[in-house]
Amino acid sequence: MRIISTTLLLLICIIVVVFALLNAGTVNVHYLFGDTRLPLSLLLLIVLVVGAFTGWLSGMRMLLGNRMQTHDLNKKVKTLQKELDNLRAMPVKDNR
Repeated sequence: MRIISTTLLLLICIIVVVFALLNAGTVNVHYLFGDTRLPLSLLLLIVLVVGAFTGWLSGMRMLLGNRMQTHDLNKKVKTLQKELDNLRAMPVKDNR
């Protein structure tokens, strides 16, 4: 398994290097406060990192929401379990 993951990582690194060499041309980037010239491969890398970070943030928001909901539900289960234990401990009245 380790050989496969190492080979896959090496293959991805080679593809990234070849991609960067093939896209070495510069492009003009215009943004709110000015403009600059960047190599296309660097610009794509920056956009990739920003997109991955944005996706990670939205995923963390959902994860934290689910954890809070799980915590609240576990608290409710404990309360209901105590109530059920108390009801089971009560003597049963016989109405004959």
